[in-house]
Parts: sequence; C-alpha cells; structure tokens
Amino acid sequence: MPLAVAIALPVFILVVAISRYISLGSIVAAALLPGLFFINHQLPADSELFVFVCIACIFVIYKHKSNIRRIFAGEENRLGEKRAEPPV
Repeated sequence: MPLAVAIALPVFILVVAISRYISLGSIVAAALLPGLFFINHQLPADSELFVFVCIACIFVIYKHKSNIRRIFAGEENRLGEKRAEPPV
C-alpha cells in the first residue's frame, strides 16, 4: 500500500505539526488507512488484505487508548514540551 502510506504520512506530519501530539497523528493516520486502501485495491479480490489493514489500524488505535484519555484530559505531553516532574 505505498500510495496509501504516501498519503497517510503527510497527514500524520500535518496533524503533529498543528497539534504537537504525536499520538494524535498516529491515530488519525491509522483511521485513514482503511479508506485509503481503495486507491489501489478492490474488493473482493483484496478482501484478506483489507481485513488485515482494518485489524492492524484498530490495534494501533486501541494501543493509544491511554493517550486518547490524556488528550481529552489535557494531560498529554506535546512534542517539544518538557515532561512534568513527578511529585517527590
């Protein structure tokens, strides 16, 4: 899926540049990939690959669940920010 990735990568970079959240860029790119799959592929011929892409993207988004909670809570670290020191 080189063309799909070639589109998702600049979207990832743009989201990170605007929001400064790397995790948000990853989530948005993963959410776009199943739709971008159809640029060079068709169902039912490529249905196994489509299922794999969907499962992989769901897994990526699921693994970011703690980042999603922190983004909504305003606690996620932004690119270039120093991490808050834990209380001693």
